[in-house]
Amino acid sequence: MDWLNYLNRHHPRVSLADGVDVEVLNWSYQDHLPDNAPHRHTYFEACMVGGHGKGVFLVEGAEHEIGPGDLFLARPGVVHQIRNTEEPLMELYWVAFQLVPTQGVMPRNIRYFAESDAFLTHDRERRVAAVWTALRTLSQGGHSDAIAPLAAALLLAYAQTLVPIAAPDEPAHSGATPGPARLALRYISDNLDRPLRIDEVARHVNLSARHLSRILRKSTGTTFSAFVTQARMDRARNLLLRTDLSVKEVADRVGYRNVHHFTATFARHTGSPPASFRKGTRAGSRRENADGTYV
Repeated sequence: MDWLNYLNRHHPRVSLADGVDVEVLNWSYQDHLPDNAPHRHTYFEACMVGGHGKGVFLVEGAEHEIGPGDLFLARPGVVHQIRNTEEPLMELYWVAFQLVPTQGVMPRNIRYFAESDAFLTHDRERRVAAVWTALRTLSQGGHSDAIAPLAAALLLAYAQTLVPIAAPDEPAHSGATPGPARLALRYISDNLDRPLRIDEVARHVNLSARHLSRILRKSTGTTFSAFVTQARMDRARNLLLRTDLSVKEVADRVGYRNVHHFTATFARHTGSPPASFRKGTRAGSRRENADGTYV
């Protein structure tokens, strides 16, 4: 049985978490993926390089090397491209999907994944690869009842691997960012819409401000203040690309009550003011045809 055709006859809409479903639009696989053109789309596309091939994943013109075991995510509205850099052409598994909120508020861990700017990591624990293998095996056997839960497991594995910040009830694990730093980063992400001070975050994770500053610098490579500003700019960039909120509304969503201050900060970080960034990026978008070409 053709496992890919079988999967595509069983596009599941499954519960990813309380308050949000995932609708799978298409399952895809190529043993030797050719280069594609720069493009964007309105849905997520979660990809995994299989056992062979190397290349680059271009995100808005910036090149990022990819190879076997790497996971990467094409986010809605972001111009991207895949190019091979050696023979054989890379083996690639990918799935196109969209998140469908079923309640007014999306769960924190899913919201963080959706709004984060993370797009590339390595499947070190082979969690994603294991789910892809299970999906392929069960689809070859025609086990349709197992596809929906595996689809949910695959998307959760992508989310947790790409954005490895613990949910409030998720224990820290060794070999990753220390638990207090993980929780601090999550707290920062959850509160970007208002002023944040390091002493407030430190109290939340039961550390001194000095100790938190040290472990955040070790985990992120930068200072608390610089990290918060960058997180605000990443969130703003995503909102400008993926919503029709006004610049003032975006500024408010990322903690800037003064739109002029926000505009100046955004321009300093991205090279253009918010309105120009949105206009220039959207002007480069192209519509995807049914046959996979773009116009």
